Amino acid sequence: METAKEIARQIREYPMVPPQLSWHGGDAVVMLWAFSTITYALTITAGEVGYVVRKNREQIAMRDSIRLTEFKLLEEK
Repeated sequence: METAKEIARQIREYPMVPPQLSWHGGDAVVMLWAFSTITYALTITAGEVGYVVRKNREQIAMRDSIRLTEFKLLEEK
C-alpha cells in the first residue's frame, strides 16, 4: 500500500485527471485512465510498478516489475 501512496503523491504533482482505482489479486492496486481510444493501466505492488498501454484494445506498450526507485510517472524533458 505504501508504494501506491507514493505513486498517488507523484500523480498529484502533475495536472492529470485522477485515475480510477481497482484491486487485483488482493495485493495489488490498479490505477486506470481512459482517454478516447487509449487506456493506461498501472499495476502497483509492494515496491514495484508495471504498466500496460492499449490503443483500440491493442497493446502498444508494456513494462513489468519496475522498482519504485526507478519508476517515473512522466519522462523528464
